Amino acid sequence: MRRSVGVAALCLILLPSAALRAEAPGIQQLIGTFVGVAADDPNLGKKQERRDIVMEIEPYQERGLRLRWNNVTLVDGRRDVPGVQFRRDEVLLAPAPDRSFFLGAVGYDPFAEKKQVDVIKGDPLRWGVVAGEALDVFTFSILEDGTYELQASRRHPQPDGVGLEFERIVDGEVMRHMSGHAVRAE
Repeated sequence: MRRSVGVAALCLILLPSAALRAEAPGIQQLIGTFVGVAADDPNLGKKQERRDIVMEIEPYQERGLRLRWNNVTLVDGRRDVPGVQFRRDEVLLAPAPDRSFFLGAVGYDPFAEKKQVDVIKGDPLRWGVVAGEALDVFTFSILEDGTYELQASRRHPQPDGVGLEFERIVDGEVMRHMSGHAVRAE
């Protein structure tokens, strides 16, 4: 059953509130460089991929966070064969004014024209929430046909590193669910 964009918009309004300082208890365990792996949920019945991951989380400006990650999608468990895919991404999160969450920020580029995110034109809206010791990051997009896509990722401390969860939802249907684990790189 198709769900309306209104459901996704409601998610934006009902975000959990939490302290958002990079120095907040628990979030310090996520600061650093981590390496690990993630794999698709075999019960979902969609793609079955395995990825090598390098993830960096560091303070950004006064109270924000910078997240960088590289994904290498393996072919038959290998990264040294044709068909391997590489993806790099970065999210800058700055505290939302008078709110208890982060908003996706635009990095400084002296040559770029400054513009506001326009979700109706297809620009993704990104935000992050510190939930206890976990960092949840969301990306919301309205697709050309009026349906929506929501990507949600969770990074949470574990005794031996960081647990990773990722979900991609298109118009209410879970299209992908990946989970993984990463350890601190020295």
